[in-house]
This record gives sequence, structure tokens and C-alpha cells, in this order.
Amino acid sequence: MKKRLISLLLAVCMAASVLPVGAFAAAAGETFAYEYEGQTLNYKVTSDSTVEVAKNTGITGTLKIPETVYDGDENQYTVTAIGNDAFGGNDIRELELPSTLKTIGDNAFSNNYNMKNFKIPEGVTTIGAYAFNSFWGITEIEIPASVESLAQGSFQWCGIVEKITFAPGSHLKEIAGGAFYQCEKVKQIVLPDSITQIGGAAFKDCKSLEEIVLPEGISKIEAAAFYGESADFKVHYKGSEEQWNAIDIIWSNYKNGGNNDVLKQEGVVDYNYAPADDLPDDVDFDSDASWMGSVAAAAAIGTGAAIVAYQFGTTVYLDSVLPEGADIPVTYGQLAKLMWQNAGSPEPETALAPDADEVQKAMAWAVENELIDAHRKANFLVSRVSVIRAWNKAQKLAAAK
Repeated sequence: MKKRLISLLLAVCMAASVLPVGAFAAAAGETFAYEYEGQTLNYKVTSDSTVEVAKNTGITGTLKIPETVYDGDENQYTVTAIGNDAFGGNDIRELELPSTLKTIGDNAFSNNYNMKNFKIPEGVTTIGAYAFNSFWGITEIEIPASVESLAQGSFQWCGIVEKITFAPGSHLKEIAGGAFYQCEKVKQIVLPDSITQIGGAAFKDCKSLEEIVLPEGISKIEAAAFYGESADFKVHYKGSEEQWNAIDIIWSNYKNGGNNDVLKQEGVVDYNYAPADDLPDDVDFDSDASWMGSVAAAAAIGTGAAIVAYQFGTTVYLDSVLPEGADIPVTYGQLAKLMWQNAGSPEPETALAPDADEVQKAMAWAVENELIDAHRKANFLVSRVSVIRAWNKAQKLAAAK
């Protein structure tokens, strides 16, 4: 019996001796350092096969985070998360994140003031509180469609950002409180149709914000979500006025001041906004109606196909009716100037300043002739449907004269 036991122990020892050194992965919570392209970072084990980037200090210049790393026993792990406070307060200028990333933690990159270039990869589902707070070098932010959670203050104080976009097919339900607080340079934002709630002070003190498109499904707008915007601030709401009145809007002051009273001002909110999915109801398509059928057919297939057909069809139609060589207008100012010049650049009846430029004259003339609503501003975006309607109305006006 004793000999059998000794033989069994020897067999186990021999088997263990031929196993790879790295056969046993580190336990969850353990940390290790790994060097990649000359830069050593700390990682924390989160499972047998995954890690998150742990706290790192003294990082300057360009930061590249790999998709896979190895511990001291040569066990391989996939990098799926940037941990809380991982790079807060460093001096990162350029950032390259791995495509394997799923989560970006709280304060992950906050206060890297000189950050100039980074891209959040598709596949990230969670962006933590203040994750990209106080970036003063970037001018553009794009939120991937995969993002489902955008926490408080995630992009606040990104003071020179001029463009914020959400990728098509977004899964995001809520713009969290203070998410884009004091993004002072951005002028226009289109929120995805998935959004149902806008948190307190989400766009507070976005001082240059002139236009925002809100989806029909918005059900709640919290305190001071829109406060301190541009004097020309306009909300384009995709739903009806009745739906707008049913939204739970918090009118009281935010905890550090500000309210949503701008949304009560006349002309600030317009309804039934349709940038790409509305069809003209007062245009004569007898000469070129094929695109309308394409849109209807595509709509039966899906929204994406309908939008493609819409873009193609409206381009064909407008190219056929606008003056040769004219670009399709994208703002009301461009639309007004095109119609005004086509009408012979008549002087508007409205009294204007002596130094009024052509766009100001064109806008005044277009409003006088009810081609453009008086609440529209020259730099507001205009849908192609609105271009078609206004242009055809202008042609009827010219023919009547």
C-alpha cells in the first residue's frame, strides 16, 4: 500500500513537471506590468483570460494600449477595460485604444489637458463618469454605436470641441448629467433616435450651441439640460407638439444654478422635424418621380435603405431643378441666397442695416415671401425636403408674377 502511494505521488510530480510554466493563470485582482512598444503599463487580472489597465502615472506623449498582454509566466490576456483612474492627470497627447475594449472606467483619462487625438473603438459599451473630462486639445468627439452607458460628466469641459457625433444605429438611451457640460465651441448636435432621457446640465453652458435635434422618443429632460446656450439656440424635435408637451421637463434650477426656461421661449422649439425620412407632399414630381417610388420601396426593406434612397432620390431631383452648377443648400442661409439670386436679387422691403450682406438680404426677402419661416436662422440646418418645398414655392411665386 505504501509503495502504491509513493508511486502515485511520483506520477503526479512527473506530470506536473512537464506542464508549461504558465499553465496556471494569475488570480483575479493580481497585477503585473507589461511592456509594449517601449512603454510599460500596469494591468489587473479580471478573469482567466482578461485584464483591465490599472493605475499608471508619468505617462506623456503618445499612448498605445495593446489588444493582448502577457504576465510574467507568459499567460496571455485580452485587454477589455480601462480601469478607474487609470490615466487621470497624466500628459497624454495621442491615444490609441485597442479594438478589444469594452469598458472605460471613471476618470480613466480625465485631466489630460493636452490630449489632441483619440478615437473610441466600436465595441465599447460603457464610458464611466468623467472618463474624458477636461480635454483641451481635441476638436471632435464621436460616440460609437455600441455605447450603451454614458456616465455623468464623461466629456465635460472639453472646451474647444466643435463637433459631437453619434454613430448610426446607436444603442445609447441616456445622455447623462453634465455629459457635455461646457463644451463651449460645439454649434450643432444631432442626438440618436435611441435617446429617451437627457440628464441635468447635460449641455449646460455650451455657449455656441445653436441647434440640437431631439428624437421623438425623448421622455424626460432634467434640470438645466439646456442652459447658457447661444442666443440663437434652436431645438428641432422630431415628434409632434402634443408629444413635446407630454415630455417630463424639469423647470426648476439645477443644484449649481440654471434652468430649462429657454425651452419656453417662442420659436425655440419646432416640431415634426424630418431631416431624412419625410416625403414631400406638395411637390409636382410628374417630370421625375422615380425616386419617390424608390424611397417607398426601400422603406419596406428598412430604414437604412430608405435613407439611402432618400439621399439618392433628392439629389437626382434637386440636380434637375436647381440652376446648373448650384450646390444643394445645407443651411437656410444658403437656400435663401440661392432662391434670392435666382429671382434677380430683389431688394427686400424689410429695413436692414446699411452694411447688410447678401445672406441677410436673401433671408429677409425669403421670409417676406413666406419661403422660409421667420424663426429660422441663416446657419440652421435645412433638410432636403424643405429645400424642395421652398424652391418649388419660389418658382410658383416667380411664375405668378
